[in-house]
Amino acid sequence: MTTPASYAAPQRPMSPQEHPATSSHVANSRLIVRINRSYGIPDTPQFSTQFPPELAGRLQPDVLAGTVGRINEVLRKAGTVGIESSFRTVLSCLSCFLLDACVKGAGTKALDEISAVVRDENEKTYIPAGLEMVDPKRTGLLHLDIVVQ
Repeated sequence: MTTPASYAAPQRPMSPQEHPATSSHVANSRLIVRINRSYGIPDTPQFSTQFPPELAGRLQPDVLAGTVGRINEVLRKAGTVGIESSFRTVLSCLSCFLLDACVKGAGTKALDEISAVVRDENEKTYIPAGLEMVDPKRTGLLHLDIVVQ
């Protein structure tokens, strides 16, 4: 008995290393250029600095690399484990996590800083070039979206 094609075993999912660095698609008649996460350094969230060809002529590669570099640096700082973060974790556990309701953690501060970086870069660089970078919080930090206006 043969198995119909519709019941064939699904292909295996791509590993993070196999995902393309950039991609693009059209949504609501606007081109969206996606810069995916880079998994080159384990346990460190960061975005690829590869320049998407769809942005050629609209944005200089070094400008995009600078923006992505600033975001990656914020993520790198937030992910470091040191005495301060360890002490905060112990205090949080001892207070039954009430400390987290009163004081912003490193992750929340990092997300706020990334939002500020994106807002600042949009005002200075991207919007005048007819582009808009979407805050990566909206995508769960999985990728950076740049909307071509």
